[in-house]
Amino acid sequence: MDRRDYITLTGSALLTTGLAGCSGETDTGAGSGSNGDAADTSAASGETTAATNSPTATDTEAATESQTPTPSTEAFGPETFSGEGTSSTDEFQLVNAPLTAEYTHDGEQNFQTTLIAMEGESYQDVYLTNAIGSVEGSKVANVTTTGPFTMDVQADGEWEITLEQTPNPEIQPLPVEASGSGPTYLGPFEFGGATQFQGSHDGEQNFIVQSVPLDSFGFGDIIFNEIGTVEEATTTARPGDIAYLNVEADGDWSLSTSE
Repeated sequence: MDRRDYITLTGSALLTTGLAGCSGETDTGAGSGSNGDAADTSAASGETTAATNSPTATDTEAATESQTPTPSTEAFGPETFSGEGTSSTDEFQLVNAPLTAEYTHDGEQNFQTTLIAMEGESYQDVYLTNAIGSVEGSKVANVTTTGPFTMDVQADGEWEITLEQTPNPEIQPLPVEASGSGPTYLGPFEFGGATQFQGSHDGEQNFIVQSVPLDSFGFGDIIFNEIGTVEEATTTARPGDIAYLNVEADGDWSLSTSE
C-alpha cells in the first residue's frame, strides 16, 4: 500500500469514529434531559401531594377535642321506675354526668340493678345496687356516655327506683358532719385536696365510704373499707376537688372531716 492510500483509509476511519461519537453523545444527552424532566415533574407532584395530605394544626386540635368527651349540662328526671321481681325497663336517655338513685326493695334475696348502655360498651354500664333482702337507701354513680339506657333489675320482691341527673348541683362547703343508718350518699362537697376523715359504724356487714367526683371522668378514692363495728376510725384520703360521698352500711354510722 502506498502512503496516499494509507492516509485516505486513516482519515475515513477517523471521520467514522467522530460521527459515531457525536451520535452517541446526542442520544445520551437527549435521554438524560427527558428523564431529568420526568424526575423533576414527579418530585414536584410528590411535594404537592404531601402538602395536600399533611394535617394542619386546626385539624389536629379538632381531632383531639373530638376524642375528649365533655361532661353534659343537661338534666334527667327525677323519674321513678317500679315493679316486682326480675325485669328490664324501657329505654330512656341519660347524659355523661353524675346520677343519683333512691331505691327500695321488699324481698328476701338479691336486689341488683344495672344501667345498660344500649349503644355503648360494657365498661360504660352503671352498677347501682347489690344488696340482699329488704333495703332502702340511695346512691350516686357516674354515667360516662350519652345515649339510650335500660335498667336491668334482679329482685324477688317489689322494688322502686327514682333516678335523677343534675349536672350543676349546689356545692356544699366543708366540714362534713353526717350520720344515718343504712346506705346513702352525701354532697357534693368541695374538698380541694387531701382530707382527714373520722368515721364509725355499728353494724355487722360492710362499712364502705367512697368518693364520686362531680367530673364524670375523674377518679374517686376509697375512704373507709371495713367490716362490722368501727369505732371512731381516722383516715386521710384524696376524694377529689369536688365530689359526692357514697356510704355503704347496714347499721348506724357517722362521718365527719377535720376543719
